[in-house]
Amino acid sequence: MRRRRRAVTLVELIIVVMLTGTVMLTVGYVTTQITSGVANVDRRSQAQTEAALAMVRIRNELEYATSIVALDSKRISFKHPDVNGDNQVDTITYEWSGVGGDPITREINEGGKQPVLDRCRSLTFRSARRPITLIAGRSYPLKLEYYDNTGLATCVLKWSARGVSKQVVPSACLRPASIDPQAPNGGAGLTGQYYDNIDFTDLRLTRTDAVVDFDWGYSRPALLIDDNTFSIRWTGQVCPAITGEYTFYVTSDDGVRLWVNGMLVIDNWTDHTSTEDQGASMGLWRIDIGIEAGSAEVPVRLDGAVNLVNRPGMEG
Repeated sequence: MRRRRRAVTLVELIIVVMLTGTVMLTVGYVTTQITSGVANVDRRSQAQTEAALAMVRIRNELEYATSIVALDSKRISFKHPDVNGDNQVDTITYEWSGVGGDPITREINEGGKQPVLDRCRSLTFRSARRPITLIAGRSYPLKLEYYDNTGLATCVLKWSARGVSKQVVPSACLRPASIDPQAPNGGAGLTGQYYDNIDFTDLRLTRTDAVVDFDWGYSRPALLIDDNTFSIRWTGQVCPAITGEYTFYVTSDDGVRLWVNGMLVIDNWTDHTSTEDQGASMGLWRIDIGIEAGSAEVPVRLDGAVNLVNRPGMEG
């Protein structure tokens, strides 16, 4: 016996239509979300790739910087041994305007800026310096240059560290560049070369100075030297008795420069009255780099650090 099909009421038809619409809306929403998610993944991947390429380029060149010309949070300019293959030192500059969406640019020798990352949200450079760490019993090259131009003449070399009070660097911790058997204290000290001008071109005297602790006033360091416009270069080695992080001080009137272990740690090459300068670090050691790319919806952040092979100092 055939069953008669029940007629669909108006209420039931409305419910079916509503349910069907809801399902269709839900499917459409899920499809949109999936499509949007895939697009975001693609944009993030592209932004990561572009930022990574920029980071690698900056790090590879900065690693071999020989000196830093300029450095702030959004810009770094440095000397590089040779980028163009012409056996000439080049100056490379990376910078960002500070405006979100502007590019990171690269420039060689003021030859025009080229983008290395088209859209940058932020760029940061931060520097770190290595302390002057000296190991007991080891010898480290030391060079001190001084000139007097007019008036009073003073040059005093001191140091300090944990366990070492601030004091004139003692003769027992200094070794001259050349041994002088007739020098006081058994030859300890530094080799001093005395010039009768301020540009180290008229050598008049070479001797071993037990310490660098001089206040000549208006007088002269030796009879062969004029009482003004002279220069002195002390060379040798410093040999600490205590391991530690050292700070060096030079009181001078006028110009002074101090190198420890080949690094310039004090540089006040100017005419000035009696001034104490100090050096507690041996040049730049590391540059930290931060790059943020992408959009507000899919931001990408990369952080990196560059250990500077040459530990360069800042110019100027």
